Order: sequence, then structure tokens, then C-alpha cells
Amino acid sequence: MIMKQKIITLILVCCTSLPLAGQSRHEFSVNAGGGLSTLSLKLSDGKSTSGFGIEAGLGYHFFLSPKWSIGTGINLALYNSEASIGKHSKTIDARTMNNTSFKFFYEAVNYKDEISAMMLTIPLMLQFQSNGKIKLYVAGGGKIGLPLSANYKTSINQLETKCNLVELGVLIEGDLPKYGFTKYQGVNQKADMKLDLAFMLSGEAGLKWQLGSMNLYTGAYIDYGLNDVRKDKPTSLLDYNGSATSYPSGFIYNGMANGLSSKVSAFAIGVKIRLQLNSSLIFKKTEKKKEE
Repeated sequence: MIMKQKIITLILVCCTSLPLAGQSRHEFSVNAGGGLSTLSLKLSDGKSTSGFGIEAGLGYHFFLSPKWSIGTGINLALYNSEASIGKHSKTIDARTMNNTSFKFFYEAVNYKDEISAMMLTIPLMLQFQSNGKIKLYVAGGGKIGLPLSANYKTSINQLETKCNLVELGVLIEGDLPKYGFTKYQGVNQKADMKLDLAFMLSGEAGLKWQLGSMNLYTGAYIDYGLNDVRKDKPTSLLDYNGSATSYPSGFIYNGMANGLSSKVSAFAIGVKIRLQLNSSLIFKKTEKKKEE
């Protein structure tokens, strides 16, 4: 048993010690890509449209053998999407500044959100490449997305609000804009969105071109989000803010991603280029200087 373990250990050491045929074990690179890059919404009502985004960053690969390497890095990724609904109404519990409870009714016509987010993504990938000057490469693994910012721009063609004082049995539906109960036309607002860490499965494939002392990767990639990235999960598009001094800006706009979606996840698919400098040249120059 001990002999078998020694043999296995020796084989692993030999494999990781194989000469890389003129190729350094270390690859440092810059990359850029783009395509369909979106926050995917699972809506109970309405529709969502995926948007286009880009990503760029720095990469590092460590070669275990001439064909296998482990890669990581850091990238800046942009995600865009839209969500809309023709007509939506709801009655929710609310409170005034004086802590009086009432039923708040709203009806939105032609409601639309433009959603954008920026993440710092850190991949961990296992890559295989074939032999030859033009190599086929395939990589798979995962990514973690650290949210840097996210927001949504809301536009509503028409918004109608009412107040029902249940305790007094009074329905207020007149022109009372001071208290936020009236009809509004052309509402436009912008709000921040809080996101959690994103966990994604990631894949990439393409060709690796040898260009003298450089290598150029050209390929396609896909990132599939596994978890719900929302931090806040309200149950309505709109909330009443009793401490506001003016409306409609005083309302709390939750957005469709929060108010009408059961899950929001990151998704991206597109094309990518990666330019890699062969670090063996750097090491050779350093060694020559030492010899001189």
C-alpha cells in the first residue's frame, strides 16, 4: 500500500515537472469581450428583455503540463436588461407620518424598468489545449461576481393612487397631490438596487494563435448564474412614504426585479479575445542580465 502511494506521488511530481516545450508555466494576459450580458428576471407578470454588455480584465494561467492549465484573474463586467408591464395594480398596507394605518392602492399603466449593474468577477477555470501552432482550447469552471453598483430607471405613462382609511371607512380618490393621491402622467424615477454575491458556472472555447512571442485567444464564453442576487425582496412595485414632502418623487419605487420577480440571476454569452505575453522571454532576459 505504501509502495503504491509512493508510485502515485512520483507520477504526479513527474507530470507537473514535464518540460513545456518552449512555453512558460506562467501566462499573464489582458482580455475583453461582449455580447448578451444581463440580469435575468423570473417574472410573475410582464416581460423582460435581455440586454448587451461588455467585460474586460486581467488573467493568469499556470500550466500543469503542455495541455492543461489552471486560470484565474479579475474582470469588470456590465449587465443590462429591461422589464415592462402593460398594466399593474395592487392594494397594500401603509402608514402616514402620524402612524395612521390605511390601504394604499396604485395602478400603473405602461410601466418600464431599465436595469443596469456592474460586477467585479473572479473566475477559477481548468483549461485544456491541443497541440500545434493553432491550438483548440476548452475551459470550464466557475465565477464569483462582486457587485459594485446596480440601479434601475423607472418610467410610467400613467400612475393613479388612492387611499382607503379602513378604520374610518373613507376612500380618498380625489385630487390630493400633496398627500400623493391623484393621477400622474409621465413619471420618471431612478433608484439603486442592492445585490448579493453572484455565483456562476462558466465555460469558454475557441482557438489559440501563436504570434511570435505572443499568443492570441479568440473564442466564445458563457456564464450561467446559479443564485438569486437580490438583497431586497419587497412584494410590490410601489410603496407609500408618509414622510415624503412631494409626490410622485416621494413614493418608494421597488422596480420589477424586486417587486414582481421571484428570482434575479446573472447570465452572459458572447465572444472574447485574450492577448497573452509569453513570460518565458521575460525570464530569459532576466537570466541573461544575471550572467553578464
